[in-house]
Amino acid sequence: MHMTDTTIIVRYFGLLAEHTGHGEERLQFPTGTTVQHVRGSLCEKHPALRYLKYRVAVDTALCTDDKVIDGCTELALLPPFAGG
Repeated sequence: MHMTDTTIIVRYFGLLAEHTGHGEERLQFPTGTTVQHVRGSLCEKHPALRYLKYRVAVDTALCTDDKVIDGCTELALLPPFAGG
């Protein structure tokens, strides 16, 4: 079986954009990658993310860390929102 990479756009919002210095970036991950693995990779690339709380949306749907990102085109990293 041939493993392929998935290219996704990672979008950073609010303080996450400030701490990473990016609004978005294109990254590749191997087939079968989970959101948890993406979080780990992003923390290696942008160490400040280790200390920040955020949710992840895969193609606009909030998800849990065990979500596999195969076939997705976008991950959004969302800081906590205030208000109602």
